Amino acid sequence: MIRINKLLKRYKSRTIIQIDNFGFKDGLIYGIVGANGSGKSTLMKCLVNLVDYSGEIFYDDKEIKLHPEVLKEVGTIIETPMFYNDMSAIQNLDYFLPCKKDATLLLKKMGLYNVSDDKVKTYSMGMKQKLAIILACLKGDKIIILDEPFNGLDVKSVRVVINFLLSEKEKGKTIIVSSHMPNTINKLCDEIYTIEDKVLKRNFNENTTKKYVFTFNAELEMQKAKSYLEEKKQKSVQQLGFDLVAECNDSKELKEILKVFIDFDMVSYEELSQDMEAMC
Repeated sequence: MIRINKLLKRYKSRTIIQIDNFGFKDGLIYGIVGANGSGKSTLMKCLVNLVDYSGEIFYDDKEIKLHPEVLKEVGTIIETPMFYNDMSAIQNLDYFLPCKKDATLLLKKMGLYNVSDDKVKTYSMGMKQKLAIILACLKGDKIIILDEPFNGLDVKSVRVVINFLLSEKEKGKTIIVSSHMPNTINKLCDEIYTIEDKVLKRNFNENTTKKYVFTFNAELEMQKAKSYLEEKKQKSVQQLGFDLVAECNDSKELKEILKVFIDFDMVSYEELSQDMEAMC
């Protein structure tokens, strides 16, 4: 568990962020949203001891100023990811990881496996961002802290990253994500907080029924997912090629379904738009 006690960050006479008491529970995905300049990045930097602040931040029972070694196993993206451009993705991962770890599966999930031997200088901004997320997840055995991880990603890549982080959560990891994209955060996180007037405020979303399109790689996996929705969830399901359309009562139910669909080789999912519904 990450625990904050009387955190205060000031710049000259201006208060950037102030949190008296807060805790991030183990095994959940937390979203931190707010306007540019609201203090999101400052909070993330405090959590990994990159800026001076008053107060205490504990990882389990160890205060990070007194025990900075606890941060060696925390996966992070803070500001722009930095890599050696003349080295390949695999070479960069081998260089930055504290110990050798097999990145093959993660590279495949992110769609980078086929270019993992290419030099990073040939990568787009979005590809570098996905590589940085892979590195953070390999390094962070228990905790991953990502500041604006969706920067530079197209719509398809955002879905890939959401599914990727959900699969990392299934390993029991605690993930903290900041973003100025509340709709994206809402699809991913268990709890969402907004920084307003320099403090954290919990977002409580109303339960609303929405339709979603789930896309799969193969017929067999899609049929497994269809059976799950019809038999386990008692839902009416519409099939369109390798897509399934079904209603979800709220974000909690959506997350439950996504957890199961990760095992069914789901490629992506998205909320059914009015244009899409007209084509159904």
